Amino acid sequence: MLSINLLPEEKKKIFGMEKWRRLIVFFTVAIAVILIFGEVLLLPSFLPMFFEQRELNRFTVLEQEIRRKLKVDENLKTNLTLKKEIDLLQKLVSSPAWATPLLEDVLALPNFSDKNLGGQAQKSGVELLQISVTRDGRVTINGLVKNRRNLLDFEEYLRSLGRFSDVYSPLSSLVRGATDFSIQARLKQ
Repeated sequence: MLSINLLPEEKKKIFGMEKWRRLIVFFTVAIAVILIFGEVLLLPSFLPMFFEQRELNRFTVLEQEIRRKLKVDENLKTNLTLKKEIDLLQKLVSSPAWATPLLEDVLALPNFSDKNLGGQAQKSGVELLQISVTRDGRVTINGLVKNRRNLLDFEEYLRSLGRFSDVYSPLSSLVRGATDFSIQARLKQ
């Protein structure tokens, strides 16, 4: 059916304006809902991050100022240098010094090689287990021998080195023919 609007021109404009008003209200409400929904979702996570970032920047400035005042970087470099030196000293102290002249002379025993030191029998019949030197010059050599003759030969060899003033082993080692021995000596001054 065909309809004809018989209203005057002024009244016809009112209908057109009402359509535009409804369209504007619809988009205004839609934008308001989107903004409110966005604020509900974004503000709870954004605001704490904003304040945390601000505090983090403040703490960073404070930390840099404290580091500068307390000279932390210089102290850290000094501590690292000291740590390297202590590590080096610990490494030197914890490993035995094999190249001392006394050890070189003792290890120069005929048919004795230093690669066999520490548990394997030598051709000379002497197996060294420990060599101790005290600050006052006393030397103790512990080890194993195959027989009494090897012990006497080793004792004579130590005397012939000329580095010791007294070389003796307990009489019990010689009498009972023990396989383990302990020789005491004193370094010459």
